[in-house]
Amino acid sequence: MLEKKNLIINCDICDTRKINEENYSVFEKIIVNCDITIVSDRSKGAINKLPITINNNTVIEMSDDMNVNIKSVDGTYEITENMVSDTRTVLVVNGELILGRNTENALKCYEKILVNGTVKYPKSVEGYMGSLTINGETVSYPDDCILLNDRFMVDRFFPMRAKKNTSYFSNGTIFIDENANTNILAENAVNLFSKNIVFHENKINDIIAITDEKINYVVVPDGLSIITDSCILDNELVKKHGTSLFVYGDLIFGNDIPKVERLFVSGKIILKKEQKAELDNINAEYGSIEFADNSNVIMNVVKAYVNENLLASVDDGVIVMNVAEVKISDDVKEEQIIGCLKLRNCGRVICSDNQKSAVSVVSENVGIIKSDNDEKKPDDELIEMLINPDMTKMVNSDEYVM
Repeated sequence: MLEKKNLIINCDICDTRKINEENYSVFEKIIVNCDITIVSDRSKGAINKLPITINNNTVIEMSDDMNVNIKSVDGTYEITENMVSDTRTVLVVNGELILGRNTENALKCYEKILVNGTVKYPKSVEGYMGSLTINGETVSYPDDCILLNDRFMVDRFFPMRAKKNTSYFSNGTIFIDENANTNILAENAVNLFSKNIVFHENKINDIIAITDEKINYVVVPDGLSIITDSCILDNELVKKHGTSLFVYGDLIFGNDIPKVERLFVSGKIILKKEQKAELDNINAEYGSIEFADNSNVIMNVVKAYVNENLLASVDDGVIVMNVAEVKISDDVKEEQIIGCLKLRNCGRVICSDNQKSAVSVVSENVGIIKSDNDEKKPDDELIEMLINPDMTKMVNSDEYVM
């Protein structure tokens, strides 16, 4: 007699309503890892008779004959007012969900929306978001505003393109290019709403006319080139932006320091101890300085992994900057995190429960510090199945219908 195989299903949405008990009885063990499980009265009975373990965040119960559209999105997804349908929809978004204006009726078409990330919505639809489950940040914006990116540059073309008597909203920072004619924005009654706005001093009167008192002003001395994010000071940077610089973020000194006439840094300057004398010779203003070997900086990558060997191999510690997701290995002790690691401008940090407090101490502008116990972790049964791949069938899909 042939030995039964195991089945592992990894998906965002698993619809069990069409499950045929006979089709799955050929498996020894079945494990389903998903965000949303759709069940019916009949499928629940079938599942209880099978060797199935389902790891999920949300369970939705529907009738077998209910027509439902299943959709999974990685990245940014927008719901607009014309997306009204007779078919119910189950949606998973791993990233950013944007709700447009007048989407009240469109939202009524969704049976369930699960967002792992950020939801941006106009204030008027707040009462229609009952179908949403959000693991992350929510951002509301005024209904009369057009939504901009979180980091938006008003370039020299924007004043000519912006609509008269219109408001624009960014949830982060708006940068004003020195060549942008902001006087046109003021004359056309264009308004900008944001947490911060960065602009040259000579534009102050126009900026006052197009912003309200809630926005934070970052005024840049005239003649300085605005760099909108953390960067490395090297010959390439000076070649592109000149020798008078304003850095909105942190600045890392490269190995060879180019000639710089004026330097303003809104955050930290990160440099080697032996480079301090060169910094003293620059006409510079900055938030603070931090000594580190610039070879120990992990910067501008999607994911970074920090383990005990990495932290033990360097004298000045490790700085992780501008990284979407940082995973800290379980072998890293709390005292190592506090003494050897710094986290800057990272979207999400995953660590153990014991490491959380230490990670909080060394973090600046970190979106989420999440325990790996909150992640979908394989149990002993799943590990055993993975050790024997010849006896295991694995399915990876956005949506799976059993």
